[in-house]
Amino acid sequence: MLPKKILFIIKKLEKNGHKAYIAGGAVRDILLQCKPKDIDILTSADIPEIESVFAGQNIELVGKTFPICIINGIEVSQARGGKAGFPESDLAKRDFTINAMAMDSTLETLIDPFKGQKDLKDRIIRFTNDPAKRITEDPMRMLRACRFRALLSGTFSPSTQKAILSSADLLDNTVAKERISHEILKAMKLEKPSLFFRALKETNLLGRILPSLDRCYNLDGGPHH
Repeated sequence: MLPKKILFIIKKLEKNGHKAYIAGGAVRDILLQCKPKDIDILTSADIPEIESVFAGQNIELVGKTFPICIINGIEVSQARGGKAGFPESDLAKRDFTINAMAMDSTLETLIDPFKGQKDLKDRIIRFTNDPAKRITEDPMRMLRACRFRALLSGTFSPSTQKAILSSADLLDNTVAKERISHEILKAMKLEKPSLFFRALKETNLLGRILPSLDRCYNLDGGPHH
């Protein structure tokens, strides 16, 4: 059962003729039988329609490139792919198949156009659609791929590994150091952070963000190293 404040938003959107789902990481966590840290709502309504539906509620609009409404502390996003083909049109623009799923408010209907549930079961990290395009849109996704691989103790799909290896240099000048630092800190909270660093090494990313650590790889430092 979803929290009441989530259900309130979904039901109110549906009552006003709009479709609404939970999507992304929350769905992944639910399928992993973990309590979602954050639950975001994806809706077919555009920003003006969302603001109209929730007039009188605590609403905050954030983001310039892709605006998001914060309603009573809950993120509510309009579809990135537009209303046509919703919600698949939005899911197609997400980073990995395991994050490109949506569920209705009953948690019984799963929308999974890219077989993310199977990849989650098989512990495979796979970019949604064109891997090179997903990376070009945000090179930070390469580090996220390594973190999710560590989270699942999984593997990369061949296309994912190939795309990261050929795009590693995009990290050099296009991603803010603060974002990289934040991703590393998130990985350090995993059960086995070492898997994250091993994934970075395998994809030639480690030397680009932590060159000193990269030089320690295979270094014989004795029994206390």
